[in-house]
Amino acid sequence: MSTHDTNASLEDVEFLARSPHRVRALRALRAGSADRDDLREATDASNATIARLLNEFEDRNWIVRDGHEYELTDPGTFVADEFLRLVDRMGTELELRDVWQWFPTELPGCRMSLFADAVISKPDFGSPYRPLPRFRELTESVRIVRGFQGSYSKPESYQVFQRILDTGGEMRIVNSLSQIDMKLREISEDVIREAVESGRLTLWAHESLPTNAGVAFFDERLCVICRDDEQVTRVIVDTDASEAVVWGESVIEDVRSEARPVDLLERLERNA
Repeated sequence: MSTHDTNASLEDVEFLARSPHRVRALRALRAGSADRDDLREATDASNATIARLLNEFEDRNWIVRDGHEYELTDPGTFVADEFLRLVDRMGTELELRDVWQWFPTELPGCRMSLFADAVISKPDFGSPYRPLPRFRELTESVRIVRGFQGSYSKPESYQVFQRILDTGGEMRIVNSLSQIDMKLREISEDVIREAVESGRLTLWAHESLPTNAGVAFFDERLCVICRDDEQVTRVIVDTDASEAVVWGESVIEDVRSEARPVDLLERLERNA
């Protein structure tokens, strides 16, 4: 691309980026045709601002008018797709910038782009040890949990673990052996025995898991929980985006292939 073309492209990027009204209008038009009232509602802009940005979009051949409504042209759709994708990606980076250091980047393929469409949940640091509402929501009605957890479990984790088993759910989890023993001490022995005998509970032992992170599927939704060195939850991200799901399946399978199954009934007897 020539210097002239690059400058012209940057001018259009700047044209959109320096006005939230233009970005919101572009997003509204990407969702479908809209009249001026629709665009005023979507942008919270004045009549004069809407008139001006529509003229600017028309001058660039990004929109066409059909009666009282406006819709994107093919070039306008291309611009909307690419620019809004960048805006959304930058939003993801902004959300994760201060907590990315806690992600399990030692796992093959762990990269920020996997979580571009994720729900990102952070704790209230006035009460950093309180379980996140999103974690409660994800585990409230889950039927199958599978994955691994590298950091030590907290009391609320045992409560969730027992509740899932109590309600007929299944768990396929990789932990360190010390974590497994802690679960066996904290959770009702009757619940453990029934779940093992019915085939709803399988635990594997692995001693080289990521220190402060867990990767798991709650039913079909991938969840990554990241904690700091004090075991304070820094962020939970969850997504069902296909690329992230494929990554999650792969890393969980890799970890499980390196782990050894634990005879939980024998372990119960040994710890009695």
